[in-house]
Amino acid sequence: MLKNVCNIFILLLLSTAVLSCSMEIMGENQVSDEELEILISGTASDIQTGEPLEEIKITLHAAEFGGKDNVNLVSKTTYTDNTGKYSVSAKGFTYITTCLVTAEDPNGVYSDSSQEIMVTWTAPNMQGNTFFVNEINFYLERNENQ
Repeated sequence: MLKNVCNIFILLLLSTAVLSCSMEIMGENQVSDEELEILISGTASDIQTGEPLEEIKITLHAAEFGGKDNVNLVSKTTYTDNTGKYSVSAKGFTYITTCLVTAEDPNGVYSDSSQEIMVTWTAPNMQGNTFFVNEINFYLERNENQ
């Protein structure tokens, strides 16, 4: 599983670098002189029953490529509460940012899942210096051996 997440994160970094290079050519890479924050929230549920899942590990991996040698990588982790809800944030960005949000069951009962998000720092998701991404929901499937 860790190898898969690492491979996905490397792909995200590469896609961010390619996008960043193309945006730099067009002169539109930097979106702000201020440091910006990403705030992602959602739920984790059992795909068959719809029941909320508690203590699912949610990790936000953010990759920002801000120029030739300027790479900003941030990973933040949280866990779902007893209603399956979570909220995770990362700050310190000024460029277009690629995020990978992963859901992992530390007990191994449910299979892992991930979703990719491209943050371009535009309305309607912006409030002040924070970009809100709501409803990043995970519907996890019970592993066959559980």
